[in-house]
Amino acid sequence: MSYNDPGFLFNNRQTDNEREAERREWEHRQEVAKRSYNRATLLVVLTMVFVAAPTGLEKWHWHVVIGVGAVVAILAIVMMTKGAVKNALISLLFAGIILPGWIKVAPKAVAVASEQIQHLVKQWKQVL
Repeated sequence: MSYNDPGFLFNNRQTDNEREAERREWEHRQEVAKRSYNRATLLVVLTMVFVAAPTGLEKWHWHVVIGVGAVVAILAIVMMTKGAVKNALISLLFAGIILPGWIKVAPKAVAVASEQIQHLVKQWKQVL
């Protein structure tokens, strides 16, 4: 900037109030994105537990996964609009790929886990 340019006479710097308002808006966006991510994570965990638990509601698994996937996708869109793109992509990955795959894998995973638990209990009984 030179003195021949009259731009140095104008103050384009934000005031303290403007900077504070901008900071509060940024914090609000971050809080909304964090809250959306926490809710999406809770929904995914509860859905994975529901699918793996032997409740006798196996015919509803796909309905629940599709519903939760839609809600998580909406929460991911909220996260993207608030600037948390990485968290939104992780949520979309769970909604679109991992939850539907979990329906197929859950019975095998539960069987392997129960077998491992029985083996550990047997080993501990031998030790004690």
